Amino acid sequence: MTTQTERRSGALWYAILAFWLCGTMALAWRFLPDIATNPFPLLPVFLLACLSYFLLTGVFNVVVNAASHRLRDPTPPPAAGTPKVAVLYCTYNDFDRSAAETLLDLTYKNLDLYLLDDSTDPTHRQQVDAFARDAVRRGASLRVVRRPDRHGFKAGAINHALALLPKDVAYVAIADSDERLTPDFVQGCLAHFTAEDIAFVQANHVAYNKETGWFTRYLGIGVDLHWRHYQRYRNRFGTVNMLGHGAIVRRDILDRLGGFPEFTCEDLAFTVKARLAGYHGAFAADVVCGETFPEDFTAMRRRHFRWSWATVEFLRHHIRPILAGKIPVHEKLDILLPSVNLPAVFLLVAFFGAVYGSHWAGLTLAAFRDPVVIGLGVFASLAPLAMFVDLFRRPGFALKAIVVNTLAYLALFPVSVVGVLRGISRPAEFLVTPKGTRERLTLRSAFREARVEVAFGGLMLVLGVLAFGPAGASSPIAWAAMGTPLLMTSSRKALRNPLPEAPPVRVLLDNALIPAGRWGE
Repeated sequence: MTTQTERRSGALWYAILAFWLCGTMALAWRFLPDIATNPFPLLPVFLLACLSYFLLTGVFNVVVNAASHRLRDPTPPPAAGTPKVAVLYCTYNDFDRSAAETLLDLTYKNLDLYLLDDSTDPTHRQQVDAFARDAVRRGASLRVVRRPDRHGFKAGAINHALALLPKDVAYVAIADSDERLTPDFVQGCLAHFTAEDIAFVQANHVAYNKETGWFTRYLGIGVDLHWRHYQRYRNRFGTVNMLGHGAIVRRDILDRLGGFPEFTCEDLAFTVKARLAGYHGAFAADVVCGETFPEDFTAMRRRHFRWSWATVEFLRHHIRPILAGKIPVHEKLDILLPSVNLPAVFLLVAFFGAVYGSHWAGLTLAAFRDPVVIGLGVFASLAPLAMFVDLFRRPGFALKAIVVNTLAYLALFPVSVVGVLRGISRPAEFLVTPKGTRERLTLRSAFREARVEVAFGGLMLVLGVLAFGPAGASSPIAWAAMGTPLLMTSSRKALRNPLPEAPPVRVLLDNALIPAGRWGE
């Protein structure tokens, strides 16, 4: 084991910044006449700043996806020895026995299992106890851990368990309630602890419930693509994030850092805390576990709302330490840009407001008729779809996946706004993503539940028509938001059919888009 990991290269981020700077200069050149002649010069300056930020996110998406196709994942040597590992399975009114069973299939010998049960529902508590009894009868070293309150949410449960672990536990693995661990998960992750400054190893994942219905089929594929393109590059060019599950953390570093920060976004908070203390994470592309994608749009809305809320809380507490911390600039950018993207919905709202307001006031900007500005705007809008290039051999499936993903994430725009507002005003709460809801959802009920999205989309259409005439009714965000009730009912309807048996975790790797070890071929 080496003393330190190889220093992360800033080359990828320098390329991103170079392309972004060139694009911003092109935008500024087109906006100069408007800045010089507009009676309110701050208006075109603000719009230029917004477009520059949108361009930065677009360049980030394209460069990261392009670079990921050139990466090769080195095969680490087998882990030395068999240090004691504690696997912490976290559940809160969402126990999943089929996922918990994969804990019993782990082939690593020197481990203990802990079910951290924060459930308040008696049914789920009984299911946990029944599973524990069966597991112990099968010879597993397993303990159920409950606490009197839910202080600190998931992080609090983990910290409570850390105080109970025997002194000889050297590593702590974290698993979510719906996670399916691959049998070699422990030894596979331990092999990636190749340097003394590696605090944690994050395993790779694929969505294993893609055949639940059309919704998970076309949106779940995005999970696979996201893990492939937006995590692997960080081993060499950024800051590897701990993503809250399917990860192993060194016990001594957890003790040194005081456990997990007790926020709802505890994984990213721990990533930052560890990095500021001089430690790194490692991403194990060759260790593939399974996770679920929300089964219908109602569940997806709830999860996205939680993410928006928690991300704002994370930024409020950590943006200053990140900016002031003694870590390379490109690593700071790698942490902050993806995190800022969710609260940046307000920048888009302000951008729309400024555009509409300028037209109402008769302050038409010539830059918005410039082909360079239009082209860069289209590029920034379409750049997030770059990861779907991997599906080019299945053009029909790729087109459907792009359409469904675009509609779903555009429809989440109002939820993002509400989540950010909530994050500004109060501490985030840990909201469990609903699983397995099969009740019939009427369109009327969906309209009532999605009244914020419908009202938001309708307002955007009205403002657009008032500002631009009939052309203003072509807003994709407005129509997607107004279509939220249809997404909710149609995605729920598919779930009312009998579900196929989920695939065994041991074949998850075989079902991945490209087998591990050949990601760059």
